[in-house]
Amino acid sequence: MAKTILTAPEQQADLADIQAKLAALMANAQDDKSKKQLFNAIMQPLAESLPDVPSEKAPTPLLASTQCLSAASEKLSEAAYLAEFIQTISLNVPHDGELLLQRGQVTGFYFAMQNTIDRINEAEALIDEARKQPEPLPA
Repeated sequence: MAKTILTAPEQQADLADIQAKLAALMANAQDDKSKKQLFNAIMQPLAESLPDVPSEKAPTPLLASTQCLSAASEKLSEAAYLAEFIQTISLNVPHDGELLLQRGQVTGFYFAMQNTIDRINEAEALIDEARKQPEPLPA
């Protein structure tokens, strides 16, 4: 079904008048068959007579380099959040400067740091890929 937009005040007033009349007719209808007949007799022709609104333009697809840079930005943001989390843990050490971790905590710390490094490396690869993309031709 086509979308329509009624913007002029007189169009909105006409539509409100039609809706009020239809509501009154529907309220006075005795049964569902009468309501269906009213709907078919009034609403379908009205809907068909309304102008179609042209569909919105499809968004232009992002350039490959832009996609790469966007993905790199996401990876760097993820790495920054992980680094911030790790920093909050390491700032909770006593003043003597020793960070005491249990065996499972050391393993988790290692994996978190490795994950951060991997995200930074992935971002670097995406940035390099963006640099290799051809420049778009001017329109």
